Amino acid sequence: MLRQVAREIKAVVEPSDLLLARYGGEEFVAIGRISTAEAVQLGEAVRQRIEHHQFVYQGHTVKNITISGGIAHLGEHDALSPSDLLEKADQALYWGAKEMGRNRIAMYQGEYDQRLFVDSLTGLHTTHYLRRKLRTLCEQENHFPISFLLVDIRGMRRINERYGFEIGNQVLVDASYVLKRTMRTDDVICRCLDDEFLVVVKGLSDCEIELVEVRIAEAFAVHTFPAIGLTVTCDITVIQMQSREEEAHIFERIDGSREHYEQSS
Repeated sequence: MLRQVAREIKAVVEPSDLLLARYGGEEFVAIGRISTAEAVQLGEAVRQRIEHHQFVYQGHTVKNITISGGIAHLGEHDALSPSDLLEKADQALYWGAKEMGRNRIAMYQGEYDQRLFVDSLTGLHTTHYLRRKLRTLCEQENHFPISFLLVDIRGMRRINERYGFEIGNQVLVDASYVLKRTMRTDDVICRCLDDEFLVVVKGLSDCEIELVEVRIAEAFAVHTFPAIGLTVTCDITVIQMQSREEEAHIFERIDGSREHYEQSS
């Protein structure tokens, strides 16, 4: 089916010299030098062509397939990279099209950045924000080593099962307060998964980072979470980046450390 869908999209966008590629499991991206008005027109043409086309798969006819599309534009003087452009198109696809009922084409709007870069529950940054912020951090040599402290809240599954997800969410909000109260104002604190936080600290030695680990652990140990009337503990894993050359693979290393922790716990 995806091969047939790609063929129909290609028939619409190729005359405009757009490069078509598969972007994800069931997503495609088309990139080229056209105006936003032309992009909207092509996006709508693709949407209608797919919706009205009859696809045949293993002897069965499938029709009325609906798609959503997101459009972002990179101006001549915009200080954006191609990856930024794809990120903004992705935001338009999700927030402007899928979240608004699907089967529509949406343009990127600046308000989507707030949704992408700020966690709606805790108000902390997201890892999307960190990916962009990291470029700035890497520009200064005195920022290295950059340390990433992966903070995992122990027992969140049991808390959710015993008290419910609403109480569990309040525990996560309180955990974010503990981290914000403990860390320096120029440290970056992100919520990266349901019960995990990522704290980014720049320019500290190994000994100093060990003290930061102790400070975080002690802050949790002495804090009584009002929603459950108990303290909670956390596990901390440290990943360090020594130079800018490591930037491209740092998130893979963070994911690898998380997987190793989950397998060993």
